[in-house]
Amino acid sequence: MRKNLIKRIVVSLIGIPVLLFCAIYGSYFFLGLMLVILLLSIHEINFLGSKLDISRHNYSGFIFGLLASIDMYLYYGEHIFFLILGYLSLILIIAVFNTRQNNMLEVSFRCFSIFYLSLFLGTLILVREYPFTSGYDIGGKFILVVFLSVWLCDIMAYFGGKSMGKHLLFPRISPKKTVEGAVSGFLSSIGVFIVSHYTFFPELEIKYGIALGITIGVLGQLGDLIESYFKRQTGVKDSSTILPGHGGILDRFDSLIFVSPFVFYFLKFIIVDI
Repeated sequence: MRKNLIKRIVVSLIGIPVLLFCAIYGSYFFLGLMLVILLLSIHEINFLGSKLDISRHNYSGFIFGLLASIDMYLYYGEHIFFLILGYLSLILIIAVFNTRQNNMLEVSFRCFSIFYLSLFLGTLILVREYPFTSGYDIGGKFILVVFLSVWLCDIMAYFGGKSMGKHLLFPRISPKKTVEGAVSGFLSSIGVFIVSHYTFFPELEIKYGIALGITIGVLGQLGDLIESYFKRQTGVKDSSTILPGHGGILDRFDSLIFVSPFVFYFLKFIIVDI
């Protein structure tokens, strides 16, 4: 247990500064970060699919994820609809010539998993590159506070559950998560936005910050449960072992993946410009 904790701390000390650097400076740094996270996530979802007797050789998914991310960076997702049409067409054509018995399950899994990862996670690129009139650095601050909110929610949900947890939250999916831990994470997520407003991000009005904190505090934990559901259905403990002490990319970024589109559309249609 202690050895595992040391591994977690070491990986965090290396990984967090890299993530923050890419978030603050944006441009190709952030695009590269998102591509690495996305492609590794697709690799891991293919591994989970293999536990359901689905082929792991889904190279079309890597290509779609790459093209979708680049389109979001260069054209703000202007061509996403055409990429989706092309990918769906390719998957269906492949299915026609596929002789595997669980072919329909494979088609469904491909479409769901790739769209879930590529389109959800890709919206973070849109958040970072959104053309605010106040300047490019605003996107960096926004990504930074979203990262911090998701991370602290996860940390406080864990420690809140360890110290105060008595009532199980969703034992069918995740037998160790508790209501007390979920509340701790929820409040922490809101707290990050409040503190950020009074420290480095005064441009984000407090009412919007609280609303975003509530959104991340709820949906981030739902994202964690969704990934737990994937693992329980496929009978694995971690999506991979690429991050010592943490598990896989999906294990660490599950909350962020799920909240990303909601954060983007909140920014686009409610905050609009700051």
